[in-house]
Amino acid sequence: MNSSKTKIMKKYYLILIFFILISSVFCFNKTVLANADHIVISEIQLYGQTSKDDFVELYNPTDQDIVLDNWNLKKKTKSGNESTLVSTSAFIGTIPSKGFFLITHKTDYKGTVQADITFSGASYSIASNNTILIYNSESILIDKVGMGEASDFERATSPNPDNGKSIERKPGNNKGNGQDTDNNLNDFLDPAEPNPQNSESDPIQESDPDPDPEKANILINEIAWMGSVDDYNNEWIELWNNASSTAIIDNWTLKISEDIKNLLGSILPGDYFILNDLPNLNNSGENLELRDNENNLISSLNASSGWPGGDNDTKQTLERKPDNTWQTSLAPGGTPGSANSAGAETDHNPPDPGQGNITSGGGSNAPVNQSPIANAGFNITGLIDQEISFDAKESFDPDGDTLTYFWNFGDGAVSDEIKIMHVYEFPGQYIASLTVSDSKLENTNTIIIDIYPNGLNINEFSPDKSWVEIYNDSENIINLANYQLNDFIFSENSLISPYNYLVISYEISQITLEDYLIFSYPNQQVIQEVQYNEARPSWSINRINDNEYVWSNSPTPGTANLVSQKSLIDQGFGNNGVGSANLVLAQDSARPETFCNESVCNVNPVLAIDSNERGTRSTAMNWRQIQVLEPKKAWPIKAQANSGLISLWVSSGIAIVLLIAWWGLKLGGKIKTS
Repeated sequence: MNSSKTKIMKKYYLILIFFILISSVFCFNKTVLANADHIVISEIQLYGQTSKDDFVELYNPTDQDIVLDNWNLKKKTKSGNESTLVSTSAFIGTIPSKGFFLITHKTDYKGTVQADITFSGASYSIASNNTILIYNSESILIDKVGMGEASDFERATSPNPDNGKSIERKPGNNKGNGQDTDNNLNDFLDPAEPNPQNSESDPIQESDPDPDPEKANILINEIAWMGSVDDYNNEWIELWNNASSTAIIDNWTLKISEDIKNLLGSILPGDYFILNDLPNLNNSGENLELRDNENNLISSLNASSGWPGGDNDTKQTLERKPDNTWQTSLAPGGTPGSANSAGAETDHNPPDPGQGNITSGGGSNAPVNQSPIANAGFNITGLIDQEISFDAKESFDPDGDTLTYFWNFGDGAVSDEIKIMHVYEFPGQYIASLTVSDSKLENTNTIIIDIYPNGLNINEFSPDKSWVEIYNDSENIINLANYQLNDFIFSENSLISPYNYLVISYEISQITLEDYLIFSYPNQQVIQEVQYNEARPSWSINRINDNEYVWSNSPTPGTANLVSQKSLIDQGFGNNGVGSANLVLAQDSARPETFCNESVCNVNPVLAIDSNERGTRSTAMNWRQIQVLEPKKAWPIKAQANSGLISLWVSSGIAIVLLIAWWGLKLGGKIKTS
């Protein structure tokens, strides 16, 4: 998708793969079961009384008040698109020590607790399968929470809260919300009644731990000694609090054969806790001992002679059964953070936990063939004629059978490749399906493909006048129905002609340009986001190529952009490599130069002529019309073929001669001032 996020006067290239890798390293190598030493996202509501009755609550577990000015709240969709919820200029306030900060929808929040700040736009909202991200004033990511099927999360996603519910960070129950183990599933309670709090709410008085929890009911409950389907190094151990009180496990230890893991934190009654960042678990078995802060043995499993369950090939985990024997999980990946499954058909029944060696048993029944699982990936937003990658690599067969693949792209094209590139020739919404088969059973998964016309750009806009110019850099008429500029949504049949401009005034859009402008497709995927640091009266922001914008003191709504060479240099650019067909590069000297330097220009060339210049300039053109533009003044002048002169007179300033294309006609003539 040809979307871009741009800052004025600077171009930033984010090496996303690098940061993803670094994030994953920290995710699996940070000590777990710890209280946060930084601000955390503490509660999220997606749908209260209405779909936009939503809020995000922050909690400060530190001993100091923290100023939040110029912080930034963002969301990321399931497909990975990141967009602003609260811009840096709108983020103002202070969060007290052990206190909260409430951020709500701009207009649709229905709660009785007043917001500290709101989302920057009324159209901004959060939804299921989103990731919520909070950045500090230096654009450093402080915390993130992925929900449901989110693509970005810490270790594992928290559940999506149901309508009228919210998810709250542990420990909760008026004990603060400071638990942060870099595991969203581990750190959040099950969805419950919302309890939003703001900076005026009473700070949390954190109490001393319960001195005598029901320690014996803290159990080693599930073990992924084989890793996960995606990563064999993704090993974890789950603890379960099968007691009626909260277990404080500060200074407890988990001994894994000769390695010792120190623990911090708490586990609510009936809740689960995932331990990652572990020493590598040996596939041939380990001896596990969970001990409290007084070195009392709480739970153990002596599997030094072999694990009593789990499957290294299918990545099914080892689960505790109600009778304290062990089983292989029903599905690959097990049930981290929730109740154990009914188990695979063949169970392993060791002696009592912690007693002696473990031997494996098994039934004599032949295993039943299980259906494969198809995974076509996430929904996709793309452009006409763009190569889009389809990959079935996340599909699998629980029995390990060989699979065949069948793609139907929804436009009549099909493929039997596991990975393939496909191009859609026309705009529209397509349903692509993937069917996988193990020769006996099959499974199908579908995704939505939104294909849009290419060529649309934010071409120029005025922050202080609040008008926005869109340019259609294609040969097709494009219908902008349901496209969006910040809060403004285009109505039905909003058409923009080929190679033409559309200017939206403040009187129509009612949008206020603060420090950003976002142009989005109807499905809310961002086409472009332009950010700027200041508003210059009577200046406009102009596109000079796909990724860069600059200020100009000569706004030209509805026509080609006009940016002087001096202005470009002042803003850190030179004129070399400036490739926009809609830019007049006028010099500040006596003889401004035409932007298109070829004798026969291909697209939208413009000739700039100083009014004090006298004489004639010759050129050859593929055009039928010439237009002279001044501030607040424009009139057409007919061109004469082959020979002849066009006389221009401008009383002051620079006259811009715009040459408009006409296919098939070449005019050779002269332009002079008189």
